[in-house]
Order: sequence, then C-alpha cells, then structure tokens
Amino acid sequence: MSDDRTAALPGVSAGASPQDNGIRPEKAAWLRLTGVLWLALAIGGLYLGVSFWMDGHRSLVPVFQYVDDTARMGVEQVHAQGDAVFEEVPAMQSLGYTNAAYWFRVKQPSSAGRRLVLVVQPSYVDDVRFYQPDRLMPGRWVESRQGDHHPYARRGREELAFSVDALGDSGQWMYVRVTSGTAVSVRVRLLDEADAVREDALTILGTGIYAGGVLILAIGSALSAVVGRDRFWALNALFQLVTAVAVFMYFGLGNRFLWPEQPWLSNAVTNWLFIIHFLCGTVFYRMYVGQHATPRWMLRMMDLMVLLLVLQLVMVAAGVTRAGFFINIMLVPLAATTAACMTFGVRSDDGVEQFLLRLNTLGIFAYFVVFFLLHHGIIGATFMLLYPGLYLNALTAVVLQLMLLRRNRLLAQEREKSARALELARQRVASERREREEDGRFLSMLLHEVRSPLTVIAMALGALTRRLRAAGDRDDEPLRRDLQRIDASISQMRGLEGKAPILA
Repeated sequence: MSDDRTAALPGVSAGASPQDNGIRPEKAAWLRLTGVLWLALAIGGLYLGVSFWMDGHRSLVPVFQYVDDTARMGVEQVHAQGDAVFEEVPAMQSLGYTNAAYWFRVKQPSSAGRRLVLVVQPSYVDDVRFYQPDRLMPGRWVESRQGDHHPYARRGREELAFSVDALGDSGQWMYVRVTSGTAVSVRVRLLDEADAVREDALTILGTGIYAGGVLILAIGSALSAVVGRDRFWALNALFQLVTAVAVFMYFGLGNRFLWPEQPWLSNAVTNWLFIIHFLCGTVFYRMYVGQHATPRWMLRMMDLMVLLLVLQLVMVAAGVTRAGFFINIMLVPLAATTAACMTFGVRSDDGVEQFLLRLNTLGIFAYFVVFFLLHHGIIGATFMLLYPGLYLNALTAVVLQLMLLRRNRLLAQEREKSARALELARQRVASERREREEDGRFLSMLLHEVRSPLTVIAMALGALTRRLRAAGDRDDEPLRRDLQRIDASISQMRGLEGKAPILA
C-alpha cells in the first residue's frame, strides 16, 4: 500500500529556501506571518460576505425578547408582564448554554390582504412553541408546538424552518417560546408567505447542491482509495460521506423525508452525525499531519481532541445528550488552539501543499472561534452563523481533495524520479558488464596470441635441458637456475590463460 509513504516528499521541493534567495531568516518569518494574516483576513471577509449575501429577507416588524430563567412561565404570565420586561433585539439571537426559556414577540401588522408567516430558524432547535390570540375565544391563546423533538408530520406548514400562519388581527401580539438542550442561535422573523416559501425552496435546492457536490467528492475519493489502496483517500471518502449526510440531517431533511413521525430518531441521528463528522475529520488530520515534521506536543493535543470526541459520542449514545454536548466547552477552545498551532507548526517541503494545509487550518481556526463566540451568546449575526459548519465543510471538502491530489502528484513525481534512478543504475551496470566482457575478450585474444610463442619457448627449453643433461655438465648451476626461472614463467603465463574465461 502507498499509505506508508510520507505525505510531504522531501525529494520534491517547491523552490529555493529563503537562504538560497538571499532573504534573512527573520525577514522570511515576518513574510510568512504577514501572508498568514492576509490569508486569514481573506477567509474571514469571504465568510462574512457570503453570510450577509445569504441572510434572506428582513423581518417585517421589530422583534422583542424576554428571558424566563425558570422556564416555567406560561404565555398568560408572560403577556401580563407588560412591555417593560421586553427589549427590542435583532432578529437573530445567540442563546448559549442555558436552561432558560426565551420568549420572543412580534406585533401583527396591517396585512392588507397579504398572508404572513412567523418563521423560526434554525431547523435543529429542540422545542419551539407559537402562541397567537384565539379569534373565537378572546383572552385565550392558540398554541402550536413544533421543534426538533416534535413530529414533522404534525406541523401546519411544510417549510424546513419552524413556521405558522400569522392569523391575528392587526396590532395584536404573537409569542414564540424557544428552549434547547444544547447551545443554539435563533432567528425569529415575520415574513410574507411568498418570501417564506421562496427561502424554503432555495434552502432545499442549496442543500441538495451542497450535499450532492460533497457526495461526488466522496465517490471520487472512494474510487481513488480502491485503485491506489491508499488509506488517506479511504479516510477522506468516509469524511466526505459523513459530511454529505450530516448536511442533509442538519437542515431537517431527515425530519421531513425520512422520519416525519419519529423525531427522536431523526434528532439522535443528527446528534451522532454531528460528533462523528468532527471525529472523522480529526482522525484524518491526525494521521495526515503525523506524516509531516509535526511537533509531538501538537500531536498530543489532537489525540486529546479524539479522546474527547469519543467520550462525547458515548455520552450522547447513552442518552445524556446535554451533558455530552457540554464537553464542547473544553473541546472548542482546544480545537481552536490546535488549529492555530498547526497553521505555524506543520511544515511541508512542497509549497503548494504547505499553502493548502495553512488555508485549511486557518478555516478551522476561524470556524471554532465563531462557534465558541456564537454558542456562548457573545455574538449574533447572520444566516451562515445559524449553520456555522456550512462554510467550513465546503472549504474543507475542496481543500482536502486538492491536498490529496497534490499528494498523488508528489508521489508520482517521486516514483518517476526513482524509476529514472533505477534505469540509470541499470544502464550503468549494463555498461560495466559490456566493459568486462570486452576486457575478457581482449585478454583471451592476447593469451591466445601468446600461447604459440610459449609453446615454442617451452619446446626449446626442453631441448636445451635435455642437451645439458646429455652433456653431463653439472658445474653450470647458474644456467640451470635461469632455465628453471624460464620454466616457472611459462607455467605462470599458462595459468593466466586458464583464468581467462573467468575474466570474460
């Protein structure tokens, strides 16, 4: 499998180092910091720009709010409080983690033949109750219970958001009571029916396009994982698939199309997917950045995140949902800190991969900062902050795909480099073999040419030796030694002749 290879290949570099370009290390560090800050500003500006663009229609009337800390007051008691306890607030409010009940009220305007709709977002608020004056029995209130914990099939209208027809007379107050077991932001608006229907249709269309695009990326990642037997592509496919399903559930499409009579099941699946989505993403990043020169303490921070997410999933599955989501009080700051550290702590020898890693970690950092501020009631803003994971999920889905495609390219370049080195080695070995063969042939030819003279010399030496023996001259010892040396030299030359085939 190719997953044992490093994600950042040291043999493939994007360019020269700052020292090679004549830039001092201190100046290079400031340039990198400036680039990161500009990138963060660009991401934040794009986030806010898209958020305001998708904000939808403004409420036709002002919205007033009263907080019931006991969560025990009824609509009659709240209505009897009078105007003094209500304060005008923006249409969107961050409730944070609280047991209180939030009461919102709006005044019915002169409809002039228009049909108006009272709308509450987002689609995952636990309990939403609408109260309107009863036309048949003055002094009484008509209650409509909705929310994520109530069956979708029993709603009066079919929008994904919680909504009722505004049927009161002009000048009458209408109330909305909101409670939730987790931190949540709420937007209350009174809209024309046509505007409410148009927003609902656009929400469904946008959700379908969004989830469909991520699903296509998941399918492509799965095919790459099967073909390349690469665990990073497999993890990315799982992460993208969970993202697509989570977005589908996040907008209430599970309530509407899958389990309209079983809200508890839809709510449970949404909560599980919310945690599993972050768990899959954290595990993916832990494994991916582990292939880089990441500091060990930073990896331990990511290990702690995985541990907290597993604990949260177990608690939510065990039914203690509120306590499980309270872990976000520790998890969200930890995730934001880890993302900020990763922006500067993770390095890659490839400039493109370094940029993609930094872009993604900055997006994660921005998301968790917004998530923390929003879910603790510190800020309140626009549509995108009702569903704060949307922008991050889209950014992450695209960037992860680009990162893995870049990794494939780096691996391909490394394989090409290795193949070229192997081919050069083969050519060098073949050249050396040819040279040895040529040397062997030359030596064989040389020894063959020497063989005849050696034979003649050996024959002459033998004749001379026999003559000396026949002459019986025993006093010419130097001549005998010379003849022995000649004989030894001939034997050595014949020995080389015997070794010639081995050299060849």
